[in-house]
Amino acid sequence: MTFATNLVTLGRRVVGVLANNLVALDGNAKLPAVDGSQLTGLIKGQTAVALSGTVVDFTGIPSVAKRITIALASLSTTGASHVLLQLGKSAGIENTGYAAYTSISTTGSGGSSMSSTAGFFAGWTGGAAVVSSSVITLINVGGNRWVASLAGGLDNSAGIYYGFVAGGDKTLGGVLDRLRLTPANGTDTFDSGTATVLWE
Repeated sequence: MTFATNLVTLGRRVVGVLANNLVALDGNAKLPAVDGSQLTGLIKGQTAVALSGTVVDFTGIPSVAKRITIALASLSTTGASHVLLQLGKSAGIENTGYAAYTSISTTGSGGSSMSSTAGFFAGWTGGAAVVSSSVITLINVGGNRWVASLAGGLDNSAGIYYGFVAGGDKTLGGVLDRLRLTPANGTDTFDSGTATVLWE
C-alpha cells in the first residue's frame, strides 16, 4: 500500500473500543477500558495478601506472563519448616519434579545448604521467633519451563541465620496460572507476613 492509501484507510476508521477501531484518550486524558491481555512489558499484579493457615494460593495469573516476582515481607511460621513456592496450572498445584537448591549463610558456622523436589525455596523460618523477608523471581524460559531465583535474610536478630539464596528449575505440565506458598512439612502454619505477586 502507498502512503496515501494508508491515510485513506486510517481516515475511515471509527474511534472506539471494538475490533478495528482507533483507541483515543477520553476527556481526562485516560485510555478507555479495553482488553489489555495481549500487552507485554507491563507490570501487573495483586496487592499484598496476609499469610495465614498452612496454604496460601494465588490464582488469576495470565497465560502471557513471562516474569513473576513474589515479595515476602515479615514471614514467620509456627515451626521451623522451610517455606516452599509451588507452581500450578488449571488442573491444580504440582508438588513434584522441582530441581531446587538453597544455601543459608550463618554467623560463626559458615552456613548450610539443602535441596528440594517438592517446590522452590521461598523463605527461611527457624521457629515463631524468626522473621524473614525475601524476593523470588520466576522467569519463563520457553514452553512451560520456569527458572526461579531467591534472595533474602532475617528481619530480626533471633536465630543464627542471616542470609539465604536459592535457585531452581521446573517444567510444569501445562500453562502456569497459579502459585502456592506452604511450609514444606505441611503442618506448620503462617503466623505473620504478607506476599505480593507481580507479573509482566
